[in-house]
Amino acid sequence: MIYQNLSLIRSLSISGNIFLDRELRAGPFVRQGEQVRLAQAALDTLLGDDDGLNVRQIVEDLPMSLQCALPHVQ
Repeated sequence: MIYQNLSLIRSLSISGNIFLDRELRAGPFVRQGEQVRLAQAALDTLLGDDDGLNVRQIVEDLPMSLQCALPHVQ
C-alpha cells in the first residue's frame, strides 16, 4: 500500500502548507514573517521546541512520519 497525503503540497514549505488558502495579508501583500512565526509556534507546541524543524523547510524533504503529522498543525 502506498500512502499519499493529498492535503499537503509537497513542494511548499511547512509554513506555506499551514497557511494555504488562509494567508495573512496586509492589502495585496502576504505577511510571510508573521506566518512563519505563527507556524513555528504551532509546530513547537505540537512536536516540542527541540524537534529541530524549521517551518521554512520544504515538505517533500521531510521524513514521511513528519509529513503525516503536519495536517494536524493546520
